Amino acid sequence: MFSFEEHKDDLILVGGCRPQKAQMEWVFANRLYNVRSNADLFVSRPGGFDNCPLPKFILIYEEGSFQKKHLFECLGAMQKTQQEMEGMGYENSHGAYITYVLGDEHQIPRSNIKKLIETRPPKTKKGKYDYSPMLITGEELGRYMKPTQKQADPLKLGYPLRVGTLFSGIGAFEEALKQLKVPHQIKFACDNGEIELVLLDDKDNRKAYLDLNRRVRKLDAAEKEKLNRYKNLINQRVEEIREYCYHLPTKEQRTRFVNDLYRRRNGNSQTGATF
Repeated sequence: MFSFEEHKDDLILVGGCRPQKAQMEWVFANRLYNVRSNADLFVSRPGGFDNCPLPKFILIYEEGSFQKKHLFECLGAMQKTQQEMEGMGYENSHGAYITYVLGDEHQIPRSNIKKLIETRPPKTKKGKYDYSPMLITGEELGRYMKPTQKQADPLKLGYPLRVGTLFSGIGAFEEALKQLKVPHQIKFACDNGEIELVLLDDKDNRKAYLDLNRRVRKLDAAEKEKLNRYKNLINQRVEEIREYCYHLPTKEQRTRFVNDLYRRRNGNSQTGATF
């Protein structure tokens, strides 16, 4: 996002494009923005420039609706004759033009260019806007940028964030929340790293399995064999549950069944276990 504060001293050329003349389409096709040149004329044309400082950026907008707005870097400028402009497909050209070469486009915040134009005296007695190009600093233009809506502070929500993640463990999203001390609850994770289901009926067996699994790198041969037996029992139970879920008639029933397994694991269910 472009920061007008960082470019507060840079000159920005603000100019309109007439929708009825498809000027904006011409600008994008040629990567040029043109302003009438008054350098060689005895009488200045409305909206024209004499020799002027080269702007650092160019902001173009659609006259009337003010809906389309684009900010470009200005790479340079050159003067083109009426014949050259006509050769480039610019309709109804009159006299010479200063053409500014457009560079990269920058994303800008929500802006109120209409309010900027309204600061200028009306062009006619009927109150028609004066759309002639103007040079303005980044600081001045920044005053017409609408402030972005502030995001809610997770630390002040009053309730924990509910997190669902497709990757868990070190380097995962929830690890960042832990380090930032943001209150959160993991609702689901693809590898179930923090909501592991230990599908063993006996409470002592579950406790023994968890203890062995925590010390997996320090187990002796007998303990490794015991841990493998527990894992085989768990895998067998997983297959039984998968088969049972497969034969449930609806997706809602399968979801309810699996959710109930996790609730029982957390001690939140008052019902007895199906398995």
